[in-house]
Amino acid sequence: SEIKNWDQKQTSEVHFKGSTKLDNGVSVAAQIEFNTDGDKGGSPNFSLDKAYATVVSPSLGTLVLGQSPGGAVAKLGHKTPAGGVITLDGGEVQPSSFVLVPADVDGDIDATFFGSSVNTLADDNTQNRITYLSPRFNGLGIGLSFNPDVTHTSRAAQPSLTSDDDPTDTGTGYSVSLAYDGTLGDVKVGADVGYNRKRYQSSTDNDVTSVRGGLSLSYADLTLGGGYIRSIEHADDEVMTPGPTTLGDLTVDGKQWSVGLTYADGPYTVGVSHSRAEIESAVATAGNDTTEYTIIGGTYTLGPGVIIGADLMFADYDSEYPDNDLANNDGWGVNASLVLAF
Repeated sequence: SEIKNWDQKQTSEVHFKGSTKLDNGVSVAAQIEFNTDGDKGGSPNFSLDKAYATVVSPSLGTLVLGQSPGGAVAKLGHKTPAGGVITLDGGEVQPSSFVLVPADVDGDIDATFFGSSVNTLADDNTQNRITYLSPRFNGLGIGLSFNPDVTHTSRAAQPSLTSDDDPTDTGTGYSVSLAYDGTLGDVKVGADVGYNRKRYQSSTDNDVTSVRGGLSLSYADLTLGGGYIRSIEHADDEVMTPGPTTLGDLTVDGKQWSVGLTYADGPYTVGVSHSRAEIESAVATAGNDTTEYTIIGGTYTLGPGVIIGADLMFADYDSEYPDNDLANNDGWGVNASLVLAF
């Protein structure tokens, strides 16, 4: 479907950061980020995005506290490389910003699993959490994250009163990751496996578990990498609404993989990447919702903090309802970007 031939999109942030190194060698840093893009619907034009502190000890590891971007799985995860500005493993702007996702397709897999964007990382969202990253031993390191409350971020909120089990339980989550970064001959190798689980309450009592893996291989100016994730969500409607219900127990099974190849030479980077996502839910119609993206892109660094880029992207959305034309869509787009980061 064609909505517009031309459009302009932007994402703007203002960052405040500071750091110091103590006499014992421990480094302490703090960072606060504000979004400055508001829409015409009345959203704030200047809103808090992230606020967190980082404590780094060369011998003990790294501790991240606060409303931080991503947990242990995301911080240690190896993502699909991108030649241009539009990415397939997270990122501010994705193909779904340009090619319409039909209402009957579960978006980019499912917001419950991966957030509002395509992602093979289980905890790549901004949320209050405590994250520990160990020092590396022969290239190996572990990461642990704990979310005391996956429902809320920085402000106190009224406890949920809809659950019969625990009216004050709004849900917790945790992540565990094991990663390796090293060299084998002339090849740089990065690999990771991770597990994420969270339980939260909305209209149902939800339990989401995710397992992912990633791999990155770099030789000379070439980098090949990708990731895979599988997430299973169990929603128990009877916990939230006692007695017979129309939903009962609902299990949703989603999986996604992505792969990319890039070539970098000085200020130039070019690459191609592809992603496929599937979600199967317990509904009357058997089948999967699928989302596929392909991106060919490149960037050129004009100077420190100044990058120009271009992307050619293709999107294909297919609903589990094959006979409904409104549930499927495909399209393509071309994007030119200017990135300023000072």
